[in-house]
Amino acid sequence: MKKLLMSIISLGIVSILLIVILASCSKKEETTLVIATYGGAWEESLRKAIFKPFEDSTGIKINTSVHTSDFAKLKAMVESKDVIWDVVDVEGDVHARAVKAGLVEPINYNIVDSKPLLPEAIDSNGVGIVIWSTAIAYSEKAFPNGKAHPTNWAEFWDINKFPGKRGLRKDPYGTLEFSLLADGVNKDSLYPLDVDRALRKLDKIKKQIIWWETGDQQPQWLASGEVTVSSAYNGRIWAARAYDNQPLAIELGQGMMDIEWWIVPKGSKKRDVAMQFIAFASRSLYQQNIPKYISYGPVNKDAIEKIDIKLLSELPSAPRNFNKQFLANVEWWANNKDRVLEKWNKWLLE
Repeated sequence: MKKLLMSIISLGIVSILLIVILASCSKKEETTLVIATYGGAWEESLRKAIFKPFEDSTGIKINTSVHTSDFAKLKAMVESKDVIWDVVDVEGDVHARAVKAGLVEPINYNIVDSKPLLPEAIDSNGVGIVIWSTAIAYSEKAFPNGKAHPTNWAEFWDINKFPGKRGLRKDPYGTLEFSLLADGVNKDSLYPLDVDRALRKLDKIKKQIIWWETGDQQPQWLASGEVTVSSAYNGRIWAARAYDNQPLAIELGQGMMDIEWWIVPKGSKKRDVAMQFIAFASRSLYQQNIPKYISYGPVNKDAIEKIDIKLLSELPSAPRNFNKQFLANVEWWANNKDRVLEKWNKWLLE
């Protein structure tokens, strides 16, 4: 009887242990990381180069949420302590503003290896993903057989020489810089931005502008002929040409380079998993895969050295392209975006 009782107790203990183990495994399997990105071809490239390998390696599922440089939404999440994004992919100005506003968790560099990363891509509150550019894009249907196309922002503004609608971002970030370049300001003398001068120059083509708000709209509108030329993310145009056989091209001269960043919202309930993901995404093996799917330049120095020369030549950060462009001054924008937005929004309604 005693032996039977001991057997029952032992079975009970084993059963409890099995339940605990299974619950633990189930919990691990159900771990999900929510990453907010800009969607479209950019998100697809991240999924192939980084998200899928991370899921396969760790068993952690990645769900994505599309945003459009939504600083206000990030701010509201953090302040309400209702943070639903675990990792956010942001442009340089959003990163700088978020850090200034105290909305970001510090990066744990005991987990993330910063040694192989470019110095420009290392910040106490963020880790760079890629270097990309916003530049002049056009359809080769509109400019067939080598026909002259706008090669700088002054020509982009020249409606008489190059008739047709213009696509520009419905945001002052970048758009004001391009307007000043069109007005003759040297790329090395852009900052601090003369906002009033930029808006006056925009007035000259305001009726010809169709404002885009997402990266997907850029190639769609060029391919359909809705706009003749447009400011555009170089990777979106590359992807439309490579994957959809669209006859689109981009002119990197006077393009605005930016660093894309991983940030972790303050109050994230999955901070440690988020750091694990960022560490994984920063490794050479996965960084060197990104340009295979979209033409943005890695920030991992080891990865850059392993990229095929032909592919490297199309990247904004390649030596042959770097000096043609300028790097966005995100610190200036962090200190001035709210003021500029107020003036910008008023101008849009005029």
